[in-house]
Amino acid sequence: MLFTGLREKLLLIFTRNMGNMKISPKSPKLPKTSKLPGPLQSSAASKAGKPQKQREASLMLFYNSKLIYSSTGKWLYPLFELETFLVTQPFNRSELTVEDKIIGKAAALILIKFGIKNIHAHLLSGLGREMLDKYKINYTYGELVDKILCKTEDLLKHINDPDTAYNIIRERVSSLQKT
Repeated sequence: MLFTGLREKLLLIFTRNMGNMKISPKSPKLPKTSKLPGPLQSSAASKAGKPQKQREASLMLFYNSKLIYSSTGKWLYPLFELETFLVTQPFNRSELTVEDKIIGKAAALILIKFGIKNIHAHLLSGLGREMLDKYKINYTYGELVDKILCKTEDLLKHINDPDTAYNIIRERVSSLQKT
């Protein structure tokens, strides 16, 4: 069976809070409406002898379990690309789910500012988790680490306000783009 060995990863990725979609440990297979997003789709394709995509999505946005946006960017750039997408879309942001490879404090605060209420992180930092808990965000994660070794996480160590964090990060992005 194709999904044997991927079951635990699928459970982590597809488990959704708020009753959107759940796969219980008793479920023998994925619901027919589900698709394998990003990295799992690539690994399943490679096992079947199909060529992999050049770059896996680092951030994906779902509405009612349907992929509506993805980015292959690095660092925090996919979040700012997501912001541009969200401005043009009429979705109720509290009904959206973001799946991101790495969520530290910066990413958590940006997603909170954007009004995202459902998040799945493949890797979540302790500081990111604190912010998600503080702002009562529904989240799941694959792996929890104490800290992400990133200057931005250090820069926001004492910042807990999403608007303040957003402005600091926006400035940092602008200064990095100038160099």
